[in-house]
Amino acid sequence: MLNMTALYREQWFGVAGRPQPSTFSIHSPLRFNNVGLGFTAVNDIVGPIQSTKLYGDFSYTLKFKNNKGKLAFGIKGGVNVNSSKTDQLSTSEGQDQALLDNVGIVISPSFGVGVYYHMPK
Repeated sequence: MLNMTALYREQWFGVAGRPQPSTFSIHSPLRFNNVGLGFTAVNDIVGPIQSTKLYGDFSYTLKFKNNKGKLAFGIKGGVNVNSSKTDQLSTSEGQDQALLDNVGIVISPSFGVGVYYHMPK
C-alpha cells in the first residue's frame, strides 16, 4: 500500500544554530510486475552545516507459492548535498584557519542495495 511520511523537528527553539531536521518520503507498490517505487528527501541543519539528501528507490519482489514467502530486491540511488558556512563560526582560542575557511558545497552520489525475505508468520 501507499506509504507517505513527513517529519519536521524544531529542537531547542530560540537557540541559534539549533538542529532542524526534516524528512519526506513516499513509497508504493505498483499494480503490475511486483514493482515498487519510492522517493525520499532529507534536510538536516545543525549550526552552519546543512545536509540535503534526495533518493529514488526501486524494488522487485518474487513470490513463492509453496511456502507463501516473498523475496524482495531493492536498489537506491541519489545525491547528497552538503554545505557548510564555517566562516560564520567564532572560535574561543584565536582564529583557527582550518575551521574558519568556508568549505562551501560538496555534492556526492549515493547508492544502495538490499535483499529482504519475509513470510506471513
